[in-house]
Amino acid sequence: MKPWSWVLCAMLCGALCVGCSADSSDDDAADDDISDDDVDDDTDDDLDDDVDDDVDDDIDDDTDDDVDDDSADDDSALSWSPMTSGTSADLYGVWGSSATDVFAVGFDEVSLGGVILHYDGSSWSKMTIPPSTTLVSVWGSSSSDVFAVDDHGGILYYDGSGWSAQTKDVKGEGDMGAGVWGSSPSDVFYVCWIVILHYDGFSWSPGNDNGIYEAIWMNSVWGTSGTDVFVAGWSFVAEGIPVAGVVLHYDGISWSTIWSGSATDFPDSVWGASSTDVFVVCDGGGLILHYNGSSWSVTHEASTRLYGVWGSSNSNVFAVGEDETNAGVIWHYNGASWSPMPSGATDKPLYGVWGSSATDVFAVGYGGTILHYGD
Repeated sequence: MKPWSWVLCAMLCGALCVGCSADSSDDDAADDDISDDDVDDDTDDDLDDDVDDDVDDDIDDDTDDDVDDDSADDDSALSWSPMTSGTSADLYGVWGSSATDVFAVGFDEVSLGGVILHYDGSSWSKMTIPPSTTLVSVWGSSSSDVFAVDDHGGILYYDGSGWSAQTKDVKGEGDMGAGVWGSSPSDVFYVCWIVILHYDGFSWSPGNDNGIYEAIWMNSVWGTSGTDVFVAGWSFVAEGIPVAGVVLHYDGISWSTIWSGSATDFPDSVWGASSTDVFVVCDGGGLILHYNGSSWSVTHEASTRLYGVWGSSNSNVFAVGEDETNAGVIWHYNGASWSPMPSGATDKPLYGVWGSSATDVFAVGYGGTILHYGD
């Protein structure tokens, strides 16, 4: 019974008792007093309970609504948006030591030389560098220990104050095929067309097997340590004609082929969350391969060309490239499946991707294109 029903019954009982005898009235009055008290107490208790329940329900509902609203706000706040790069140069690689210390590398068709941009958290600016060809990859261990490499054996080094050339004209040449990665300032790997070099903190030298792979075009390198390194590329015959996509692995002693595909796969970039959670994206067929530590599987295949991959975890991975119309594409992996992301309406190919966190990601590409993913 509703609380207001108890009050109405008590009022009706009191009115009916007015015509009764004095003794009966006294007894009934006493009973009525008891009943009224009980009713009042019960009514108060019921009112209190219902009010408490209503308040609790309202609080729960409001809390749920607030949580849902906050979650929705958080999700909707993250998107890709274009940044002003200040250049028309094609940008192929991006890396940073933090959200306010980011480097992008590429090639300027106007000056016919390499270009390096720097982002300080508010704007991009062009850096002064030694002469170089097409810079395609950048990596560092800190803001004052950064390497940028070109596709003809050139390696530039940044010590926090300026760029200098470390080596030039190492055996190897190519077109947009080179990568650099390290586990520490004294354990850095550089790969290019038929070349693998290692830096020990003092000088570059050929890797094991003399660092020369006469029939492998190497595009990208990544690892978890100096004894667990992966290289993505493809094998070829005379005049650079590819015959099979390949992934190499270094265990600290020697290099070996751990995956081989078709002549149209063209693995372009490799990144992993761990040694048993590695992703490779391919220029041909939009293939995205995954390595679980013992075997490879295809996790994505589409009519796109993919050039770069990076993630903040194994459930937050980004792959960039272009579609059939040469428009930039971005795919995202949530730990279960890949899905396309709106890319900031860019109509230009995207070549590289890197982030300082899950909510601070940069993608670079053709004609000075730089996109940022975040709040």
